[in-house]
Amino acid sequence: NLDSWIGRRVEVLFDNYSHTDKGILSGRTPQNIMLNLDHEYANYKPGMIAQVKVKKANRFTLLGEIVDHE
Repeated sequence: NLDSWIGRRVEVLFDNYSHTDKGILSGRTPQNIMLNLDHEYANYKPGMIAQVKVKKANRFTLLGEIVDHE
């Protein structure tokens, strides 16, 4: 259950775009959990790392918003 991730800040390495929305970045946490962003962020692209706050947990993925950029 990924619900315990809600509200946490986590570093995410973005490696691709969402399969369902090509404008939304998708990446992985250090624990290898997939995370999708909540909307498009124009200044971010695959290969970048950012601090993300988790807003929602689905069965296999997390949804979050960027809060800080490295």
